[in-house]
Amino acid sequence: MTYLDTNVLLSYYFENDGNHQRTVRIVESLKLRGEKAYVSPLTIAELYSVVSRALDKLRLPPCFASLDRERQIHALIKDIIKRVGVVVVNDEPRLDQVNEGKAFHIYARAAEQAGQLKLKTLDLLHIAYALWLAERKSVHTLITFDKEITGDRCLSN
Repeated sequence: MTYLDTNVLLSYYFENDGNHQRTVRIVESLKLRGEKAYVSPLTIAELYSVVSRALDKLRLPPCFASLDRERQIHALIKDIIKRVGVVVVNDEPRLDQVNEGKAFHIYARAAEQAGQLKLKTLDLLHIAYALWLAERKSVHTLITFDKEITGDRCLSN
């Protein structure tokens, strides 16, 4: 089972993306093996952010043309999730101690990893989700094209 970063979903969906062919091979290989691919609510929020900022530049399916902007955004994200075939995990609203306060466990996990990983916030949160899912035996692999996380290679098994 695999955790997919937001950039993987976008690369798979949009044929003009530089990583599209590579992503298709990776995702189709997961599907052939019957392996589930997971994303987090953070991924969904990030998709909304990226799509809403880039909507005018994206090549949308013709069936979205008659929709207003907000419906296009919602329909596109729903279509991305469906085409890639990912499972969106539910957040667990558990609070953990972080310094003098309490925070959702994902934020606490990210705070624990921050000093070692030195990543931007969203990348750190994706790592925290992947680690949480790994503890639950839901994932064993993270796939991303984010060079700040991977260096110059795709991070996968």
